[in-house]
Amino acid sequence: PNNIKNDIIMDIRKNNKFINVKFMGINEFIHNYYFDYDNRTIYYLMDKYKYKYDIALKYIKNLYYIKDGYEYKEQKLIALVNIKKELIDKGLLKFNNLFREYIKSKSILVYGFDSLEKLERETFMGLDNSNIIYNDNGTYLHNEVYEFNTLEDEVNYVAISIIKLLNKGIDINNIKLLNVSDDYYNTINRVFGFYNIPIDSLFKTSIISTAIGKYFIDNITTDISVVLDDIKNKFDINNEVNISIYNKIIGIINNYTWCSDYKLVKDMFINDLSNTYISNKILKKRIELVNINNNIFKDDYYYFLLNFNQGSIPVICRDEEYITDNIKDNVLVDMVVDINKRNKQSIIKSISRIKNLVITYKNRDTIDEYNKSSLVNEMGMDIKYIDIDDYKYSNIYNKLRLSRKLDDMIKYNVIDKDIDLLYSTYSDIEYSTYDNRFTGLNKDSLYNYLENKLLLSYSTIDNYNRCGFRYYISNILKLSIYEDTFMTFLGSLSHHILEISLDKDIDIKSEYDKYIKDSNREFSYEEEFFLEKLYDELLFIINEIKEQNSYSELDNSLYEEKVYIDKSLNRDINVTFMGIIDKILYRKYDDTTIVSIIDYKTGNPKIDLNTTIYGIEMQLPIYLYLASNINKFNNVNFAGFYLQKILNNEIVKDNIHSYDYLKKKNLRLQGYSNENIDILGKFDSTYPDSRVIKSMKTTSKGFSHYSKVISNDKIDKLVKIVDNVIDKSIDNIIDGKFLINPKKIGRDNYGCEFCKFRDICFKTNNDIVNLKEYKNIEFLSEEM
Repeated sequence: PNNIKNDIIMDIRKNNKFINVKFMGINEFIHNYYFDYDNRTIYYLMDKYKYKYDIALKYIKNLYYIKDGYEYKEQKLIALVNIKKELIDKGLLKFNNLFREYIKSKSILVYGFDSLEKLERETFMGLDNSNIIYNDNGTYLHNEVYEFNTLEDEVNYVAISIIKLLNKGIDINNIKLLNVSDDYYNTINRVFGFYNIPIDSLFKTSIISTAIGKYFIDNITTDISVVLDDIKNKFDINNEVNISIYNKIIGIINNYTWCSDYKLVKDMFINDLSNTYISNKILKKRIELVNINNNIFKDDYYYFLLNFNQGSIPVICRDEEYITDNIKDNVLVDMVVDINKRNKQSIIKSISRIKNLVITYKNRDTIDEYNKSSLVNEMGMDIKYIDIDDYKYSNIYNKLRLSRKLDDMIKYNVIDKDIDLLYSTYSDIEYSTYDNRFTGLNKDSLYNYLENKLLLSYSTIDNYNRCGFRYYISNILKLSIYEDTFMTFLGSLSHHILEISLDKDIDIKSEYDKYIKDSNREFSYEEEFFLEKLYDELLFIINEIKEQNSYSELDNSLYEEKVYIDKSLNRDINVTFMGIIDKILYRKYDDTTIVSIIDYKTGNPKIDLNTTIYGIEMQLPIYLYLASNINKFNNVNFAGFYLQKILNNEIVKDNIHSYDYLKKKNLRLQGYSNENIDILGKFDSTYPDSRVIKSMKTTSKGFSHYSKVISNDKIDKLVKIVDNVIDKSIDNIIDGKFLINPKKIGRDNYGCEFCKFRDICFKTNNDIVNLKEYKNIEFLSEEM
């Protein structure tokens, strides 16, 4: 076993011994003796048979179990035979014939295993020069097991027991934990931390979860050197951790030198980066987690066997692998009943070889309840229930335990026997009090975290002005999870088709199908129905928009126009504000450019400008601001700024208008129009009874009171307000002002509306900022 192999090699090096022995792990031997494979083998199966990575790997691993030359009748085994033959024909299985010759002249010792699998047993028993020495049964009897009510009580007892051993002078490196599964990690990390007990690093950070790893996966190109150069430019590669990540990525890439297009093996890169970890610093003095199976135990060491619960010890295998029991007669795989029997005997054998051993189990954790292992009865163990009442070693943990006991007393009238003792000692814990105020950030730390650059957009500014702490959690710590739902996919698909179809003559159906295919999504029958329906809807929308455009003199257009505005002047870090305008119609007249802005919406559009003064819901005014900063426009006059709802719910028919008319009416633009009819008329020649703009109509007295019109001066003022709001928001953000300050306007709490983090901030009424409510954009008439 690898753990024993590594210990032996370390002992040899420590004692400066030289011995003529080659050490191998058992998998290394099997792969040399039979065959080996690499990433090309896995990719071949993924590419040809469209297997997922894990499925392709499972097929390859099962190839070791079939016997060469045997004619199988079962379809699953025939499939394995055919895959093996195909891989051999393609040269994708590597055979080490020299190895077989090499070992004929060597003595082979198999050592340190409690038992071997059928493949391993038959391999070594078939070699005349091999000797298998299984681990012996030990002589130590352990007839006592400790029961705990909770997982945390179990871990706490182990921690206290370790403290007592250390106080007796036991070397911490001689204390080991056995059978620790990942559901114990958080509790062990926390409780051992309360006692200042150093322990193996329990949590591993995969490369794919790092910023560099994510960037690499998101930007893989055919020429992999491009993305590597980008990483060096975008990240601090002189940083010790970053250079380690970068080098590990290069090491992974080197396994794919056979690949002509790295984009084709993206899924394999994802798997490799997911299973490659940042190197953790190993403490010289620490508690170590070790295996209970296939191990050698030392008599002067102390071992704690946790999680002695059914399902954990012994591990129970089920007949659910690819090669099931009913087809195992002529393959090198044990029957499930034999595997389970071997697992149980291995545990019993290991326990009997440990001199200093404490065995523990829990009845429940925070979620589930558990049963003790069946080995408790089978090995005749006595159960000793432990109620921990030892409070000598950690003040901070004692306070935490006291607060829980107070919870039980106040909420459930359960009075713990130790509550008086603890409360008399820690009466100053300020139970059931908290201060939810944001206490600030160090600006240097913030700038380093932001890497001295800040990118803002409409949504981030909106988030900040709704609530500073909401922005901090979502946009600084980036704890928001983007959900790629079917509805978001429909929105992206709709925007894409509208972008490329309105000013070009394209095959819409081909582009539509290509976008769906390139997404690599799997759709349900219901979703496929909606996709078919959406295509017809988009054709209708495109035709209607083209008809609307026919009423306009503005015959130039920009789609998905990205605008970047540098806001770094007089600031300590680089700040950029950016936005994307779905559609701009424009035309130049002598010394002016008339512009109309349209943003497509697949949801319910909101066009109220009354919160713009506070930097909330100011998407339409931000489009004005962005368009005002497009260099190709001079002396801009805005004909209007609108939202267009492109995906409508089913239309409610009336008895007057046709269904098509009602659908067209729903596609009319919603927003604000310039009250100057010379400017507006350039965009919409039908404005007196508009076929383009919703509720746009004129009477003998001028515009109908339903019409939303605005003057040039007020448009200019909107742009200035947006600029001021952005500047103020930037200054507050780079000053680290992330207070819990949800904004309330009238009856509406904009700060907490749709906020995913309300369970974090514990806001109080004193935190809410009440703002003056405006109506009919009257703030535009106030002095700035």
